[in-house]
Amino acid sequence: MNYLAHVYLSGSNADILAGNFMGDFVKGRDYLNYPENISNGMVLHRFIDSFTDQHEISVQMREKLRPYCGRYAGIALDMIYDYYLAKQWANYSAVSLEVYSQETYSKLEDYFEMMPQNCQQLYVAMRRMNWLLVYQSLDGIGRSMNGLDHRLGGNTGFPKTIDLLEDNEINLIDGFNRFFPELESACLEKIASFTRVSKGKKENKI
Repeated sequence: MNYLAHVYLSGSNADILAGNFMGDFVKGRDYLNYPENISNGMVLHRFIDSFTDQHEISVQMREKLRPYCGRYAGIALDMIYDYYLAKQWANYSAVSLEVYSQETYSKLEDYFEMMPQNCQQLYVAMRRMNWLLVYQSLDGIGRSMNGLDHRLGGNTGFPKTIDLLEDNEINLIDGFNRFFPELESACLEKIASFTRVSKGKKENKI
């Protein structure tokens, strides 16, 4: 999953949100160096990635993308999942995506000094260009894919992926709509497990 899905799946806890956002930039067991709920957010990030990568629907959708973008099919799929989440945002939140995006940037701002340097750079770019909102349109995801294609040397096949989105949207969005509720349910259970573990630790100290 990409940035929008990761922050949305973090729920209402700002620490977990921040940890999830930082997840790609904290490797190995370094997540244990952070406060508990931020650390939990990093664990959640890894859980989301693993669940997504291994899910049968994701495997099938990556195969559809592979003729267009080869080894970058997984990256393309993450961006497409964010596109479909943004496009159908009203199905998931009573708050508009515009408002949600600004609220999320404001929450993350409080954790800026805690972010690894490369994560700080990404956050600044994301807020400046409003990445959480841009995927709501086909033009927006097209510009994002073209930009990423340029940064990766211009040989990713991402621009061709837009043709697939236009020609096969019914099948692709159906796959997302079958997959994402399962992921959301699994994340809610994962977050609930953090609370149970934390409660158990406190009880053991009494």
